[in-house]
Amino acid sequence: MSLNLEKTVKDWIDADPDGDGLTAYLEVPADRPKRLVTIERVGGNENEYSSHPTLAIQVWAESRWQAAQLATGTLLPRLLDLDLLDPIAAVSVESVIDFPDTRSPSSSTPPPNKTTPHHPKGTIMAETNHNNKKNVSLGKPKKTGCLYYAPAGTALPADATTALPAAYTCVGYLSEDGVTNATDTDTTDINEMGGIKVLSEISGYGETWQFNMIETNEASLKLRFGTANVTGTADKLTVYHAIPSGESLVLVFEIAMTGNRVKRIVVADGTITEFDDTTYSAGDAIGYGVTMSANPSDLINGATSVEYIAKVTTATIADK
Repeated sequence: MSLNLEKTVKDWIDADPDGDGLTAYLEVPADRPKRLVTIERVGGNENEYSSHPTLAIQVWAESRWQAAQLATGTLLPRLLDLDLLDPIAAVSVESVIDFPDTRSPSSSTPPPNKTTPHHPKGTIMAETNHNNKKNVSLGKPKKTGCLYYAPAGTALPADATTALPAAYTCVGYLSEDGVTNATDTDTTDINEMGGIKVLSEISGYGETWQFNMIETNEASLKLRFGTANVTGTADKLTVYHAIPSGESLVLVFEIAMTGNRVKRIVVADGTITEFDDTTYSAGDAIGYGVTMSANPSDLINGATSVEYIAKVTTATIADK
């Protein structure tokens, strides 16, 4: 496990806004303060895809009562919140015990015995796991829109949070079916003369993005019918139904994930390859459904699409 868990727990305790200046150490300092916390890994086990370390968290204070108060009232709630950190999936406390120390307040030398309850310590065990329920997410649109597009050649965004240039236009609401990203692969199998398969390789790969626009506006109509086939302004539009021109566009999907994270998906070269039927009825919104092929682009290292994911504040998700 690459995570330095002892250092992670130390930083978490030090940053506690309710910790009243309580400081954690990886070993007892030579100039020991009256109140401190020490952190030490004392066991656990390692699996191929997860780590289950056990830590001893020791609380030091001026008296047994004060150490117990710090251990259960201040430190314990903070430790139970460790699973708010991305690398930590779960925390359990095995025990809280009195662990008396006979050292003088200024000594960092191990005591000769632990029989006199002077400067007691509370010991807390914590366990972490790589499985992390905080990484399970819904895929909702950002409040200001999910799909933006721009003409081919427009500068591509290179992260999940930088504001899009003015050249990108929002198509408005998409239907409740959301966005479907589909892939299609072709495989070539090679058999030897006895009929046994000896080689299997992917010989073709394609990616598409399907969505249904339910706002009738200039942006959605131009995407559906082609820029040259829509004229006029927002209040007075003319739409020509004609053979598609194969117009290349840059697409950007803005997704609000669970846990204050955002995902931005960029298609550098998208062209419409399928059109859904448009239905006019009193019970359904007029929709303009399309399927767009994502073509490989050197602008994103030959890929068909690229995703950027970042953690943000709640306010950032609402504003964007």
